[in-house]
Amino acid sequence: MANYYLESATVVACTAEQADYAATVAAIVDLFMPDCALGEFYEENRLSDDALFTGFLGSLEAQDEILPLSEDHSIPRLLADARTLFERVDHDYGSLGFYTNAESSGLYISGEEYVNVDHVGEFLHWMINRFDLEPLGFTWASYCSKPRPDEAGGGACWVTRDEIRFMNSWSWLDEQQRPATGGRGPGAVIGETIDRMTASLPLINKTEASI
Repeated sequence: MANYYLESATVVACTAEQADYAATVAAIVDLFMPDCALGEFYEENRLSDDALFTGFLGSLEAQDEILPLSEDHSIPRLLADARTLFERVDHDYGSLGFYTNAESSGLYISGEEYVNVDHVGEFLHWMINRFDLEPLGFTWASYCSKPRPDEAGGGACWVTRDEIRFMNSWSWLDEQQRPATGGRGPGAVIGETIDRMTASLPLINKTEASI
C-alpha cells in the first residue's frame, strides 16, 4: 500500500508581536474546526457562526493551555480576526491543516505528512491584509512512498493583497505538452495518423477504416 505526502514550510517575515498574534488567531480557528471537540459540538448542534463565536467569547480566558494568549491581545479583536479567517477555509477538511510557530524572525508555517496549501494561502492572504505585509509565496513538495510514475511533483503559491495564485508541476507539464500535439490532444493526433495510413490502401474503404 502506498502513502501520499504533501509537505511545505515557510517563514513569514513579520514582527514577533505580529507572529504571536497570527499564531493565536490560527489556534482559535483550529478550535472550531470539526476535528476539535469544541468545533464538533457546535457542528452537531447546528449553531450559527454568531452563536459559535459569541459563545466562545465568555470562556476564552479559560483556554490558556491551548491558546498562546498574552496581555497585548484584545479578545474581541482576536475573535473578529479569527472569524474572518474561519469563514474563508473549508470546514469539511476538519482542521487548518498546518502548524504555526511564532519566532523572533517571523511566523514559521509547516505541516507533517500533508499540508493544506489552500488554507495556507488563505492564512497568508489574511496576514498580508491584516499587517500590511509585502506579497509573499511558498512552495510545496508532493510525493508517494512508492516510486509510481507521475506521483512526484510540487507547486507554488503567490499571495498579494488582492489575490492568491497557485501553480503546480502537473499543470505546467500539461501546458508544455499541448503545443507538441497542436492543442488537439493525443487522441486527435492518433486519429489523424490512422487516416493518413488508410489513405494509402486503395482496397480499404477509407470511411470505414477511419471509424
